[in-house]
Amino acid sequence: MAKSLRSKKEKRLRAIRREIVEPFYDKKEAAKLAVQEAALAAPKLEVPSKSNNAMDVATLTSNTMGTFPLLCICDICGLK
Repeated sequence: MAKSLRSKKEKRLRAIRREIVEPFYDKKEAAKLAVQEAALAAPKLEVPSKSNNAMDVATLTSNTMGTFPLLCICDICGLK
C-alpha cells in the first residue's frame, strides 16, 4: 500500500514540475519564432560577385610569382 501512495505522489510531483516548466518553454518557442520572423522580414544582403574576387586573386598571384624563385626538390629536373 505504501508503494502505491508513493507512486501517486511521484506522479503528482512530475505533473506539477511539468506545469511549472511549460510556460518557460512556451516563452522560449515564442521568442524563437519572433527571431525567425524578423530574420525573414529583414532586407536581403547583396552577395559580392565572384568575378571580381577571381580577378583579384589572378592579379595577386601574377604579381607575386615573379618575386619568389621556383625551387624543385626532385632529382629528375636537376634544379636545386
